[in-house]
Amino acid sequence: MKYPNGNETIEDNGIISVFMGTFRFMSNMHTCIITLRNRNYQSVEHFYQACKATNKADFELVANAKDPYEAKRLGRKIKCRNDWNDVKDDVMQAGIDAKFIIGTKLAQKLIDTYPYILEEGNGCGDRYWGVDYAGRGYNKLGKMLMAKREELMEGMSIQKLPIGLIRVYPDIGKEPRGMCCFPYYGHPKRCPNFNKCDRCPPKVPMFDEYFDISQPVYAAYQEFDLAKHAANLKEKHPGWSGEQCRCVLYWQKGVRSVLNRRCDDYLKYLPNGYEWNQTPEAMGVWVFNTMKVAGIEMEGYKSKEEWQEETLTGVKKECEPIQIVRLVAMFGKRRVKD
Repeated sequence: MKYPNGNETIEDNGIISVFMGTFRFMSNMHTCIITLRNRNYQSVEHFYQACKATNKADFELVANAKDPYEAKRLGRKIKCRNDWNDVKDDVMQAGIDAKFIIGTKLAQKLIDTYPYILEEGNGCGDRYWGVDYAGRGYNKLGKMLMAKREELMEGMSIQKLPIGLIRVYPDIGKEPRGMCCFPYYGHPKRCPNFNKCDRCPPKVPMFDEYFDISQPVYAAYQEFDLAKHAANLKEKHPGWSGEQCRCVLYWQKGVRSVLNRRCDDYLKYLPNGYEWNQTPEAMGVWVFNTMKVAGIEMEGYKSKEEWQEETLTGVKKECEPIQIVRLVAMFGKRRVKD
């Protein structure tokens, strides 16, 4: 039998028995950045071995090793914590969870191994995390990967979403919150809600602090024909300027109330624990970039690149008048407090 790519052999009994070649990505030695406890690691092996340490110096030594093999070698040399056998499974699970996040390429590659049995075959005598070449061992890593694969597959099998609710991968940074300090029509200093409203900076937390972004994130948007609205107002009030006719005071509240009702209804399509937020930019989400990746163009929103250019040059870019407004709300699963 052939591996899915057709050029490597798999055992006839349907087992992927060695994490090499096409399936190297399942090995802890596979180099890929994972983030845990607000720190990046070059591989799961770096994280796993560093967690053996009993002091910060040893931890840093292992965590900063030049490659996974060096991390493993150093992890065997340092003094190991007394409770290691009690916690090592949890440490490994944390590393796997950080490596295979739903929606990422690595997660999809793991899903694509279905329905094969996964065995971490090795020649180094590790019968706990894997098996020897005779197939003897507990295969803990293989079993964890199969469980993670099942979890990812269940996450991807969420019931069909209603029209207007889409899966997104939020682009997050602290810069979008700075937009609240930009002047706009009627408010020459900045948004009047800054530091006053609970849903505005700096009181509102960052998106990835409040929501668990290892779980699927969704967005809903409500379209509004601002050009038509402004033309109607101009007809009623000929003396009004274009800025007055487009002022958010005359349309935003009504449009947002429609979106809010839809968001409440959308919650029934999502698993328990999901909430929605109507001000994702205030939580640090680059709405323009996030929605563009999802295939939705956002008039009037600045891209990350435009914002960064304005920040560097101090020159605000003038935009063409918005024709169609799309207000966005985002859904995430709230983090469980420790």
